[in-house]
Formats: sequence, C-alpha cells, structure tokens
Amino acid sequence: MSEKKPGRIREFLRESMKELLERSVWPSRDEVMNMTVVVIVSLIIVSVALAGVDYIISFIVRNMLTGTLATTIFGSRFGLVLLVIAGAVVLAYFGLRYLRRKR
Repeated sequence: MSEKKPGRIREFLRESMKELLERSVWPSRDEVMNMTVVVIVSLIIVSVALAGVDYIISFIVRNMLTGTLATTIFGSRFGLVLLVIAGAVVLAYFGLRYLRRKR
C-alpha cells in the first residue's frame, strides 16, 4: 500500500485554488444573464409542449374509457383539428423518410 505523504492534502487544495482563480475563464455578467434567459425560455417552451401533450393524451384516454372517442373526435372541432394535425405529422414523417431514401 502506498504511504500518505504529509502535505498532500494541502498541495491538492493549493492547486485547486490556483486552478479556480488563475487558470479558469469565468463568463462575464452579460454572458451569464444571456445564458440564464435562454435556459428559462427553453424551460417555458418545453413545459408548454409537455402540458399540451399531457392534455391531448388525457383527452384521448378519458374519451376511450367512456366509449365516446369516435363521437368526440368527429363531433367536435377540437377533435377534428387533432385528427388533421396527427395526419399531417404522419404524412410529413413518411414523406421525409421517402425523400431521404431516394437520395
């Protein structure tokens, strides 16, 4: 086993402080503010998207459990809009796959 040398911890701490204070490049206040705004805006966008997906999934499951999914989808504008969006997403997905395969 290796023997611990005295002062090894002190040397480690001295090197760590030197690394933090002299060798590291810290961002400016403006850079930190800009990065913070980007993180907050990204968080809001992802939260809204997840809330929308949660609402759509709960809407579908709730109507499937009551047995009124088909009448709800075809009987309301909201359901038809969801159906059109889903169809557009599926068409776009398979269209992009087809175009990539042809290259």
